[in-house]
Amino acid sequence: MADIDDVLLRALGEGDPARRRRLLASAPSGPCASSTVARIVQALHDDTDVGIRTAAMEVFAAVGEQALPVLDGLLDDPQAGVRRLVVDVLCLMTTTPKALPLLRRAMVDQSLAVRSAALEGIARFDAAIAAPILADQLIAGVPAAVALAALLGIEQLQASVPPSSLRRWVDDPLTAGVALRLLGRAGEFGDLMPAMSSPSRLRVRAAVIGLADGLERGRRFTPGMLDATTRARLAASIGEADVDAAAAAVGVLAHAGDLGGVAAALGRNDLTRLLPAMHRAVAVAQGLGVAVEPALSAMAAVTTLPALDVVKELQDAARRRAGRGAADAPPTAPAVFSTAAYASLTAWLAREAGLAFGEDARSRLEARLMPRLEARGATTLGEYVELLQRDPDEAVTAIDAVTVHETYFFREPASLEGLRDDIGPALGAGGRPIHVWSAGCSSGEEPYTVGMILTALEREGRCRAWDVLGTDVSPASIAHARRGVYGPRSFRSRLTPNEAASFEQLADGALMPRANIRDRVRFATLNLVDTAAVSRLPLFDLIFCRNVLIYLTPAARGLVLQAFFRHLRPGGALVLGHSESLLHVENPFGIWPLKRGLAYRRGDA
Repeated sequence: MADIDDVLLRALGEGDPARRRRLLASAPSGPCASSTVARIVQALHDDTDVGIRTAAMEVFAAVGEQALPVLDGLLDDPQAGVRRLVVDVLCLMTTTPKALPLLRRAMVDQSLAVRSAALEGIARFDAAIAAPILADQLIAGVPAAVALAALLGIEQLQASVPPSSLRRWVDDPLTAGVALRLLGRAGEFGDLMPAMSSPSRLRVRAAVIGLADGLERGRRFTPGMLDATTRARLAASIGEADVDAAAAAVGVLAHAGDLGGVAAALGRNDLTRLLPAMHRAVAVAQGLGVAVEPALSAMAAVTTLPALDVVKELQDAARRRAGRGAADAPPTAPAVFSTAAYASLTAWLAREAGLAFGEDARSRLEARLMPRLEARGATTLGEYVELLQRDPDEAVTAIDAVTVHETYFFREPASLEGLRDDIGPALGAGGRPIHVWSAGCSSGEEPYTVGMILTALEREGRCRAWDVLGTDVSPASIAHARRGVYGPRSFRSRLTPNEAASFEQLADGALMPRANIRDRVRFATLNLVDTAAVSRLPLFDLIFCRNVLIYLTPAARGLVLQAFFRHLRPGGALVLGHSESLLHVENPFGIWPLKRGLAYRRGDA
């Protein structure tokens, strides 16, 4: 077994971040030699190589408490960049209480970047320790950049501070957003109303999210506070691309007894991403005594697919909460979704499928799973969770019921343009066939879309051959994909002549990808967190996994990303959804810049 000095020095020289972290995880415990510490300090000062400085930072953190005296001395280094790296090391050591005094030393550094980073590190400690330290930074005269770091730390800790400390920062453009959100959380809604009429979209967004957060925490709210201008701003927020702001606006209108937020949300293309907020809105309105059924029936009368299905789901959930059951079912008492049983359910979904569900998804899960409870004779959610643990077939059905199946042809055109203009020609340049994996493909629209684009490239001579494997956890979705027959819900805009040429029209008006495309797209049922099943897949040149990672737990995302890396050929590309980013997540991929957006790349040889 290698000694600790050998492991640390090997890690210091390892250029691959994933391999370096595996080395550090394997390091034996115990002190290291002073010469090893000196080598790490030398690397920390190397301003010619960002990679070696990053490695030094991670290796220093692995040394532990033995490094603290050295780091304490380095806080006096004349180079601000070195002092900032020292703080970054300390931020990796916040499980060590002795790191706190060093971070407090860094709070008075001359460099704003060092001071801000120190506050970020302090926010990683227990709230009882960190919150008073952070609140002390909200006094007059503190630079806005420092106050911002303190405010973000307070928000992260969900700590309370005097509203007067927050009001001081609502007029500074840098700090206004987080200060307004925290005022809303504290129930100081009067401070948010002026921001609702601000010309700044960022201020409006912060005020809306602050209102929603405060209301969900039970703060007092007078519906009369929402005048016509404020309601118009909330409706506009629901139409914005920002899902967080849209969900918050739906929630605020619901607390005012106004289901207009649900109606406005039905016009969004990414409807499924607002489902939890819409379920919660209907539940809140019911709790206020609002007659939701007439409003939902009116929505159903003017709504088209796929929003009609959403309205029916909301109606079903509302009826169940009222104790009447579904429209075509006899009266039934609502099932007991106790807090403990719901926690067991979400833990089971995280373990078995990697799916993340918070408290805001409770109404949605109840609507999706109530039919299964009734079909299997379970009177409580707790009974049903026990059934899931002993019945593999019901487990598959339950996961299918709660999984988001939103997809359609030619979705998110920016990444498809990247495939057509950049990724496809680059991968096909060597004349080797392009093997593609569409992970989490639902009913198959994405893999067929990819096949249509590669067919066009093949016709233009920009790639020689291709094939696509589409996988999904849902057997029903895979069966639909294999049939390859699609109706209006699979299309959200009129097809261009080139796109339409890739389909054949059936007698009933449905569309089917042409045989030359269908023959090269195959499908399989696959759970992405089933490591044994995933390990049997071959290598691919390109992996599409759009709008899947956002629904997974952090642990599952890490597992899936490592699997993608293992199953990509060197030089291969990973394409994610437009709302998914790896830029601030530990991952082994490099960046592949595209004309519109970016993809990720396995860059090793």
